[in-house]
Amino acid sequence: QLNHDIVSAKNRLHRLLQLTFPEIETLFSTTDSQQYWEIVSLIPHATMAKHSRQTLSDTIQSSVSRQIGVARLTRLVDKLVALGSLSAPAVAVASYNVTEVRYYAQRLIALSQSKANVLATMVDQAKDLPEYDIYQSIPGFSDKTVVSLIAELGDLHRFATSNKLNAFVGIDLRFNDSGDYKISGFITKRGNTIARKVLFKAISNIASTATYGHQNHINDWYQKKKQSSMSKGTKKITIGAMSRLLRTMHYLVLNNQLYDYDTASKR
Repeated sequence: QLNHDIVSAKNRLHRLLQLTFPEIETLFSTTDSQQYWEIVSLIPHATMAKHSRQTLSDTIQSSVSRQIGVARLTRLVDKLVALGSLSAPAVAVASYNVTEVRYYAQRLIALSQSKANVLATMVDQAKDLPEYDIYQSIPGFSDKTVVSLIAELGDLHRFATSNKLNAFVGIDLRFNDSGDYKISGFITKRGNTIARKVLFKAISNIASTATYGHQNHINDWYQKKKQSSMSKGTKKITIGAMSRLLRTMHYLVLNNQLYDYDTASKR
């Protein structure tokens, strides 16, 4: 529910900024950070970016939750001023749209903090479960991934085989070694939608962490299929990797084992 509310608020904020200060969305590389929302709340209209650099620096430094280094703050203010000079807002600074921009920026800050608190509570409650340490041992799994999968999948002992676990999630199609379907059709999508989303993201995280030396046999298979695939898309391969990941998780839980790359790569 918090994720849904955050997405809704982000979409609303984006639409409002198109009227007041669309260029500010390029201030950072992402529009998902609390610091970005704090600055948007302070400078919701392009006209407000035309104050003196010193005034902007003092306003930002005194209002953001985390201190910004002097050099970074200088670059940030310079970019903010440049963006403000390029902008041609569609509404006046006194418009109610500006009030709405502030409201949604502050709402996003509150929602993200609530989400962090919920995640911390989930982690605290999950630490005593045997699955917690097992999932944590899989390279690329964050606390959020671990507790989300524990919540959505429950006790894996109730699945006699990993194929039944696949069916529960809704990816019960099989893949051959080329990464293509053994049977025609699409994934059923009749299973747990949230679990599919978490697993899909987990494959991306596994691939990312592998670049930093955290080896995972799932990523080995994933990269091999990507290189040999004639298709530009990777969705089929990702679903195949999700199936292999579920099989690994099922095996580890049933045998009460932590993940070991050398062992997993031989299976």
